[in-house]
Amino acid sequence: MGYLVGDHQNAFVSGRHISDNILLAHEAIHKINSHKKGKHGFFAYKTDMSKAYDRVNWNFLQVVLTKFGFPEKIIKLIMNCVIQFLMRSGNSLHWCSRLFTSLPKSEGGLGIRNIECLNKALLAKHAWRLVTNEKSAFCSVFRGKIFGIRGCHSDLTYGSRGITSWGTKSVLYGLNFILDNLCWRPGVRSNLNVWNSKWVNGSNPEPVATLLSPEFNFLKDLRVRDLTSGNERWNEGLIKLLFEEESANRILAIPLSATQIEDEVIWPFSRNGKYNVKSGYALIFKDYYEVKASITDRSRISDERKRFCKSKLWRLPGPQTWKILIWKIITNSLPVGWEFVKRNMGRDATCPLCQKESREMETIDHLFRDCTFVSRIWASSPLGISTSHLPNTLVGDWIINWICYLSRLKGSKSRIILFLAVVVGIWNCRNGVIFRGVKANPYSFFIFYNYLVSLVFKALKEDDDRKEDKTMGSCQIEQELENDLVMIKEGRPVYGVGNFGSCTMTRVKVDASWDKSGKAGIGWIAVQEGGGRCFEGSLKCRAESLIQAETLGVKEVILWARGCGILHLEISSDCLQLILQWAGNEDQHYQIKGLLDDIGSLSSYFHCLCLSYVCRVSNGDAHRLARRALQAV
Repeated sequence: MGYLVGDHQNAFVSGRHISDNILLAHEAIHKINSHKKGKHGFFAYKTDMSKAYDRVNWNFLQVVLTKFGFPEKIIKLIMNCVIQFLMRSGNSLHWCSRLFTSLPKSEGGLGIRNIECLNKALLAKHAWRLVTNEKSAFCSVFRGKIFGIRGCHSDLTYGSRGITSWGTKSVLYGLNFILDNLCWRPGVRSNLNVWNSKWVNGSNPEPVATLLSPEFNFLKDLRVRDLTSGNERWNEGLIKLLFEEESANRILAIPLSATQIEDEVIWPFSRNGKYNVKSGYALIFKDYYEVKASITDRSRISDERKRFCKSKLWRLPGPQTWKILIWKIITNSLPVGWEFVKRNMGRDATCPLCQKESREMETIDHLFRDCTFVSRIWASSPLGISTSHLPNTLVGDWIINWICYLSRLKGSKSRIILFLAVVVGIWNCRNGVIFRGVKANPYSFFIFYNYLVSLVFKALKEDDDRKEDKTMGSCQIEQELENDLVMIKEGRPVYGVGNFGSCTMTRVKVDASWDKSGKAGIGWIAVQEGGGRCFEGSLKCRAESLIQAETLGVKEVILWARGCGILHLEISSDCLQLILQWAGNEDQHYQIKGLLDDIGSLSSYFHCLCLSYVCRVSNGDAHRLARRALQAV
């Protein structure tokens, strides 16, 4: 590919970034502008090349939609969206802060990304490429500029005008963010400094108190490789002598891989250890929110309502607009009359549904529960709800309680739809009175209500039919691929090497048990084909996670089988993630990548070696051995 596509062609090439050209052009112009002395100068030549995707004629879009036979209503809707997008409005009225809506849905927000934090996360992606020594024109230029002045990125400060362009300053921000949060995965010959390299779960290990005295300064240049005792093993005695107990246990839980010789930079907030914008944005926004959030933002939603948003709200049946309406109610973000009064906007705040009867103030509580008209609606609905139940509860909590109650009943899906349709109908009825001058009456309300419910039930049925068709299609594909090794099915090899013809197999069931302190136990049971159980074993060890313990178990079984002279081996595990990652169907977790490489290297010894999936129930004996080993740690 390198002979066909030049290094500077970054657009529409897999693995390259079109933004590289923007930053490189920015640096070139900055160089021209900063070159003030000397007889020779520079100039830039700009060509105006217009492509089809650079401009859109909106009238042409309307003609195309018409030619393709889209309904007139849909065309009008699309064109209205285009018009609203093109209109710039600087005086929009927001009923809750944009910062609050940027909170993740699990924290009570809408998950709308903050553009400032997103921009910083995208810049950090460029910086990650510099740190990992990616080969590209962008990295060549910026690595030389940032690291080449004095050999360290910190020598280029943000205030050095004339040296640093705005593009470089932006990349420097991303670089500082990456360097503050990355960690290292030590290799067998690790050259990392033990005390300041962030190689133990993203932090530096804690030395014992006695090492802080001046007479131990000779240890300041200690390297990670000095903590090993050969054969890919940690020197446990030395580690426990140098470090506090918690740090020592974390170090001993890091597996040393025979195939990972050199140190590897890791982004600990993603599964595969590589930086991604999603995890970077989450970190940046968390710090941004702590600094920028007001008292109103922090107190807008209670912990109970946050738990509801995280566990139930966004999984409710029905259209997304219904869920957003419920979110607005429980976060007090609806433009009801009382909100206009609080903002001194001079609008009649009387409830439009019971205006002539009680002259009550239109609050969220009143509109959706306490209004006399609404109370009759709730009582007449298919659920027959009495609004006198928990009258002193805020309506947001009242709605949450009802949804949680209905979700525990038989036919909960249909009941929740009937409940939500009443809430949506009330809001629609209120808007009809205010904006269209429609008189509120129960008869017209329930006509609209029945229409809403029928539409949703019809959409859900169609969705269920599509899922059923998809399931039938999957079954047909599985039938066609009956002999394919990548199919995940209990008792069938999922991944393997060698000849799977007629041979005497040794089948081993393996399992691992792990707790958050880093302790782990491994158990396995070997059965000879055509005979009974021939061996069982267990091992106590340390691991950073359960999937790492499961992988260690597979590696130990392979080492045991090689020591016994077994040449045909089938290993069964109930860890589906491990199987998929070994087979290459999922990105490998950075905690087990080296172990999987070791397993791949060991597999060359066997005539055939395969890994198959077994359910937890069928793996009970191995699990009990693993639990017993864990308790013995």
